[in-house]
Amino acid sequence: MCEDFNPFLHDMTLELLDRKDAADFLELSTRTLDRYIARKTFSIKRKAGKVFLVKEELDAWKNQKDPAVAHVVSEGQEIQISGENSSKYQILYQEAKEELAKKDALLRQMHYQLGVLETEAKQSVPLLEAQQNHRELEEEIEKLEGERARLVASLTATHRGRMIFFFFAFCFFLLSVSLLFGILTPGQIL
Repeated sequence: MCEDFNPFLHDMTLELLDRKDAADFLELSTRTLDRYIARKTFSIKRKAGKVFLVKEELDAWKNQKDPAVAHVVSEGQEIQISGENSSKYQILYQEAKEELAKKDALLRQMHYQLGVLETEAKQSVPLLEAQQNHRELEEEIEKLEGERARLVASLTATHRGRMIFFFFAFCFFLLSVSLLFGILTPGQIL
């Protein structure tokens, strides 16, 4: 990023914030903060694979100041316009600064809303997938219940067939035993 050109990053006494804390400090979503970082609005410092931002730079941006100017002013240097038209320039500068502050506040609000909407959209896609999965599972349950009913009917028919078979087998056994021991004669059976 632009680490080499930012005077904030060379001062080791400055407070560093991670992305989440920086987003909370600026009242932005982390997604919006990432967009600002990508546009190099803020410089970053990487430590142990994490991204950190300088709180003073964030504070200067939050107060609508350019970080480089804020740093220069923090060292006691000031930029002044002199001459006859200085008051006109100061008025124009102040009006432009106020207009820019309004538009920047609106832009920050829109970025925040966009981040919220993106988060909601990401969460709604899994919900739609879950609903589709639920419908597919219900269809599968209906198919399995139909298969179960068919298997129960088949098992019942098989069970009846076996009962009839065993009944006739038992009758044949009794008849055979009766004939074998002479309890019945073939003439009595017919």
